[in-house]
Amino acid sequence: MFARRKRKRFRVAEVLENRWVNGVVLGLAMVVMAVSVVYLWLGWFSPDGIPAVAGDRLLVVLSGSMKPAFDAGDIVVVRDFDPRTALPGQIVTFRAPTSPRVLITHRVAEVVREGHDVFYRTKGDANDLVDVEPVPWQNVIGRVVRHIPYVGYLVGFVRTVPGLLLSIMLPGAIILAGELRAIVRLARGVGDKPHLEGR
Repeated sequence: MFARRKRKRFRVAEVLENRWVNGVVLGLAMVVMAVSVVYLWLGWFSPDGIPAVAGDRLLVVLSGSMKPAFDAGDIVVVRDFDPRTALPGQIVTFRAPTSPRVLITHRVAEVVREGHDVFYRTKGDANDLVDVEPVPWQNVIGRVVRHIPYVGYLVGFVRTVPGLLLSIMLPGAIILAGELRAIVRLARGVGDKPHLEGR
């Protein structure tokens, strides 16, 4: 009969002592914190409160109405353009006609011209019907040029109180644990050294 191999137990302490694991976790935490802080900072200093980089606005997608083009939790990059020149098929971000504080990102389904005025019929790719209210060109703030998957989840989480605390405390806790571990090892090393008696 073959002797059974002893399974090595998973120990949290051993994982915490692994410098590679600590480095990866600390790096990820710092990246999450940096991205989120930069996003919030850009929003604070933007005239309209929308984070922007080099003129392109960055918006977190809150619903799945535009699946499969992009989904909730993604970030869309919205670029300025002449809002009177949008074409069917383009994805635009606009202020809701009945609630100007609400931003919606949908695809242009139809362009309606009434004299010098231009209106857009818009529709979410995942919706069966076009939006009820036509969108005046003055409400359009830009068109979507690209999207960044999943980053919006991180930004949304960090904007909550638990997320903000975690993003600040986790890197600090990892650094503190590393320093304490180094101190303990140093103390053990000093304690283990043999004492030489003088003759």
